Amino acid sequence: MPTFSLRHGASLCLWLLFSASTTASINDGAEWDDWGDEASSDSPWLPLSVRASASYGQRLHRAPTNPTQGQQRSLAELRSQFDSGYRGQQFNADLRLDLAYDDIRNRWDLDWRQASVSLSPAAGLELKLGRQILTWGTADLLFVNDLFRKDWQAFFNGQPQDYLKAASNAVKLSWFGQRLNADLIYQPRFEADNALLSLDATGAPPTAAEPNQEVLATRLFGQWQRLEWALYQHHGYSGSASLTATGHSEFAPVDAIGASVTAPIGGGIGNIEWGKQWYQGNGQSDQSLLLLGYQRSLPQQLTLGLQYQWQRWHQPYRSGDQWRHYRQLATVRLDKHSLQQKLTLSLFAFYSPSDADYYLRPQLRYRHSDQWQFSFGVNLLDGRHPNTFFSQLHQHSNGWLRLQYFY
Repeated sequence: MPTFSLRHGASLCLWLLFSASTTASINDGAEWDDWGDEASSDSPWLPLSVRASASYGQRLHRAPTNPTQGQQRSLAELRSQFDSGYRGQQFNADLRLDLAYDDIRNRWDLDWRQASVSLSPAAGLELKLGRQILTWGTADLLFVNDLFRKDWQAFFNGQPQDYLKAASNAVKLSWFGQRLNADLIYQPRFEADNALLSLDATGAPPTAAEPNQEVLATRLFGQWQRLEWALYQHHGYSGSASLTATGHSEFAPVDAIGASVTAPIGGGIGNIEWGKQWYQGNGQSDQSLLLLGYQRSLPQQLTLGLQYQWQRWHQPYRSGDQWRHYRQLATVRLDKHSLQQKLTLSLFAFYSPSDADYYLRPQLRYRHSDQWQFSFGVNLLDGRHPNTFFSQLHQHSNGWLRLQYFY
């Protein structure tokens, strides 16, 4: 079993200290220059911000067979995120880089979360090119029309929630009119999700080559009185590889359409979202999805969110001892703020009435100061039948904790 590497950990800590001192030097230098030249305060460069974190997670059950060879740790890493940008008269640029040491895999990871340039070629047009996080839709942690790249390992292992949405290389063209707006997204090459490891019949993770093909997605959206609406289209591939009837693994081509509506109702916000997906190949089944959602603020600094999703497949899937064409999924979000917003208690719960399985995500976050933040939580998955979605991930249940420093 791999052990924590003091050499690598010390290297990263020294690197973080160097980054902090470099940031401080840059800021100090800017202040010194401002003393002699007031015009220099209008620099188009955004200040460099850094977020450093140490995270640890442990599985609550015996680990499944996987390439980590029974590793009971679900998370053990040191991470630093660097964020900066440029705001000029002709274009804007955004840079966000993550450098992490993963002690479970005993390796360094470099992830460009964002490296993009934005410009306005004409009135009402905005063009964004480069690596960026793509997302749309109205649902909370459910994805009806958002078929863009996801990082499911980060989500189930206890990483911050924003890491669920992974970056992609893309060109995004947005047009803003008086009553109608449009987004056009083009990806020159499909990029797959970072999926949880699954096993085929031989006990080995299935492998599939990512298609060297393009992805095209569009959205039309607007507002009518207090109602916000959107229409969606997506042409690409399934984010995760699936096993075909012949035992091979593939990323199935997919075409999708959808629509959503959001409006104030009963002192809160209600939303309806519908989607239809057609898959080519025999590894996936065509499906329709309908989601109803509602969110509102309650007394005592409480926020409540409710969702119900109905999902229907053209071909049946096995749920317990039955074969079903549909799956129901309900979610509840509860957030509680106290101690002058320093303490946040939250619970996000998934429950499927049709599959009789669940996924609970309780979390606590405490902000000691503007620099220090501590958080911990649990990912608990189980169900009545061993072959339903959340039940199959039972052995991935884990608890985690994280210490973050912002500078």
